[in-house]
Parts: sequence; structure tokens; C-alpha cells
Amino acid sequence: MTAHFTSFTPEAMRAFGHQLAADARRRTELIEDTRNRTSAMLAGFRSQHREAEALRRQRAEREADGRRLVTSELKSGVHALLTRFELGRKEMAGDLREMARDLHAACEAFRNRPGRPGARARGEGKPGHARKRQG
Repeated sequence: MTAHFTSFTPEAMRAFGHQLAADARRRTELIEDTRNRTSAMLAGFRSQHREAEALRRQRAEREADGRRLVTSELKSGVHALLTRFELGRKEMAGDLREMARDLHAACEAFRNRPGRPGARARGEGKPGHARKRQG
């Protein structure tokens, strides 16, 4: 049993202590290096994320502007078409009224032509029927 304890000499114990201290320094350096690399990596990620987010916002802004422009142009086009159709409808209604007046006048002129038996003056209606006024 004494042979086992003879290896624990003061020099061996000092060397062992130096080895433990060196190992502890290496572990501390490794931990510090890992911490520094992790910190740098996170800082790089944050920087990239800020840049990507700024680009994304710019792109979203441009797309929103484009959508607003297209929407505005569509609304303007729809309004122009509605206005055009409304004017066309009013014009068509006016034309139809004018054609109805012309037709009515032609019918009256035909009915009241000279030499036709039973011709009556305008405004004389059939008994029991009211005439519609033209306005």
C-alpha cells in the first residue's frame, strides 16, 4: 500500500495543480470564446434582421402604393363609365321622347289631314276619354 502513496510527491502534486489550473484556464477561454462568438453571431443576426425588415417595409409600402394607384384608377374608370352610360341613357331617353313627340305629331297630322271625312281639330277627344297633355 505504501507504493501507491509514493507517487504523491510534492513535485507531482504541483504539476497536477498546474495541469488543473491550465485546464481551468482553457475551459474559461473556451467559454469566453464561445460567448463572444455567440454574441457576435446574435449581433450579426439582429443587423441582418433590421436590414431585411427595412427592405420588407419598403417593398410593402411600394406594393400598397401600387394597389392604391390601381384601385384609384379602377374607381376613376368605373366612375367615367357610369357617367358615360348615364349620359347615354339620358340622351337615349331624350331621343325617345323626341321620337314619340314626332310620331304623335305625325299621327295627329295624318288624322287631321284635309279632305278626310270626320277630321277633327286637335284637342277634340273621343267622348269619355281624357287626353294626355304633352309637356
